[in-house]
Amino acid sequence: MRADGTPSDVLRDRLRVAVDLYKADKVQKLLLTGGGAEPAAMQRFAEAQGVPTTALITDGLGLRTYDSCQNAAALGIKQATLVTQNYHLPRAIYTCRKLGIAAVGVRADLTEHRGQLWFSLREFAATLLAWLDVRTGD
Repeated sequence: MRADGTPSDVLRDRLRVAVDLYKADKVQKLLLTGGGAEPAAMQRFAEAQGVPTTALITDGLGLRTYDSCQNAAALGIKQATLVTQNYHLPRAIYTCRKLGIAAVGVRADLTEHRGQLWFSLREFAATLLAWLDVRTGD
């Protein structure tokens, strides 16, 4: 998220793809998950793109992918279309599936982002942590 309270470029790409899926009737609701003020910024963005509030669910406790998937399962979500960047999709799908959500993924790589190498390197460690999370339930 940016200092001005708007979604970062990476998050904006995810939101654009999610909103397009909603408008194309490919998904019925959008689960906006993140930490702090992020879900509220995501909600403002989606609403500005014409998504009604009734189609938006916010989760302010989704600080990590594992938390987001766990919270979705607790909300009773049984199937989900995950919208994220390509480097993140395998881990997100794996985690949701291990927590009982039939998940498929859609890439949100609309633009190239600064720091892509860092995201890819971080993803290696995050994938190991996800594997431990689903094994231990933490």
